[in-house]
Amino acid sequence: MNDKDLQQGNASLSIPNIQITDEGDYRCFVIFTPDSDSATSTLQVSVKPQMALSHNQQVEGGIKGSVRCEVNNFYPEAVKIRWDKSSKSNIRSSPWDKDVYFTSPLGNSDGTFSVTSVLIVEPTTDAEPGDVFFCIVSHRSLEEEMTLSMLP
Repeated sequence: MNDKDLQQGNASLSIPNIQITDEGDYRCFVIFTPDSDSATSTLQVSVKPQMALSHNQQVEGGIKGSVRCEVNNFYPEAVKIRWDKSSKSNIRSSPWDKDVYFTSPLGNSDGTFSVTSVLIVEPTTDAEPGDVFFCIVSHRSLEEEMTLSMLP
């Protein structure tokens, strides 16, 4: 802040290169004798997740396979991961929670978090030719959910 801005009524605070540690409540006190006032603003920092899908093997021949959905480098810790399945017989996808596992969020050295969800697919009961599984991520940093898909 500089004197000229203050004289024009601008008591704003500028924080260049925002960091996760800058998150919190900021209180501004302005004293213009004999008057004074104060206000509080909350700064929320968000870092968008990076997302990747991988599988350990194609699901075929009666052998179980798995699909990993890795969600990395996001902040804050609160994130929602869900799976949907779409099949040739049903064009619309539907929620899928059978044989789905999640790791606990892991803190990274930069203050962000990472988490993994694994979907186990058994071809005789879970996956038919043409099925597509979707990993869908919701986080406050995203305007829309992130979605990646994979054929098992």
